[in-house]
Amino acid sequence: MSAKKPKKIILKVDNITVQRPFGGPILENISFDVYEGEFLSIVGASGGGKSTLLRSLAGLFPPVSGKIYFRDEEMRAPRVEVGLVYQSYALFPWRTALENVEFGLELRNIPRVKRRQVAVEALELMGLSEDKDKFPIELSGGMQQRVAIAREIVNKPKVLMLDEGFSALDVQTCRQTEEQLLHLQAKFKMTIILVTHMLEQALALSDRVIVISDGEIKETLELDGGKRPRDIDQPEFRKLLRSTEALIRPTPKIETFVRDLAGV
Repeated sequence: MSAKKPKKIILKVDNITVQRPFGGPILENISFDVYEGEFLSIVGASGGGKSTLLRSLAGLFPPVSGKIYFRDEEMRAPRVEVGLVYQSYALFPWRTALENVEFGLELRNIPRVKRRQVAVEALELMGLSEDKDKFPIELSGGMQQRVAIAREIVNKPKVLMLDEGFSALDVQTCRQTEEQLLHLQAKFKMTIILVTHMLEQALALSDRVIVISDGEIKETLELDGGKRPRDIDQPEFRKLLRSTEALIRPTPKIETFVRDLAGV
């Protein structure tokens, strides 16, 4: 029997601490590896540091101590190999869907004909060919998200990161977008990192799930392979969901609210 190939590390987080500009640490002594081609989710209670961690991985929020590496190079600034889709999607309202997707290619001085071709192909891949000339205000939330993803994939990132990318979508649109995301991962052999408060979604899509609490890693869950998204109605899945929920402590505001309702 042949030996299993070792996983290749694409991002290494080495004992980082991230601090508020005029306050205490948001994340403290965080270490983990991200592997090529995996789907990694980061979950936790609101205010636990998930989005901050994602911005640090994107090179936007440097740690005050420790280091982040892309392959063997230290991450000191954003780089084209690591794409980030924001929670707000951050589309330019005065640009059409096509022009929004072209934006990053313009910054890289890609010739107009070439960037138009690449942008059209990306929108087609996201199922938005007929909507390329619409402005963001004319698009649904799910369509705006797909434009934001298309804007990143034209740069052919090795790592695609999404910050709460599904929170504003209805259930049906969310499921469709999840399928598209898995299709993109398979097509481009990308590593995907998803920050989400939707624990069920994280467990259904991911190879691993990191649970963040109070600025620290509480647990790392290694999930079985097989077809994704996983069947969320299976008893094994519901059991995993309940046990993972127990790792995520409610925020202080919620705890206070519950105590008040109970008259404690």
